[in-house]
Amino acid sequence: MTAGGLETLIIGIFNFFLAMMLNPAVQAKSWAEIDSVIGRDRLPRVSDQASLPYMRSVIAEVFRLNPPITLGAVHALSQDDIYAGMH
Repeated sequence: MTAGGLETLIIGIFNFFLAMMLNPAVQAKSWAEIDSVIGRDRLPRVSDQASLPYMRSVIAEVFRLNPPITLGAVHALSQDDIYAGMH
């Protein structure tokens, strides 16, 4: 179960890195918001989430543009299926 969850996490992180490389202005604005709220002395905490609206929006947009899973592909067949005489 860990491996299944780990893959989607890694894909989401890679999509975030790609989005930040392609949009340096968004990266700079996100970094400025994090620095102003958290500073450089500690890591973010869950309690900081309410104070970081721009960063929350950036993460939501990354997941909207590039979801880490392929939606609907799980139920698609690669070839026709016949079961108990039914196609």
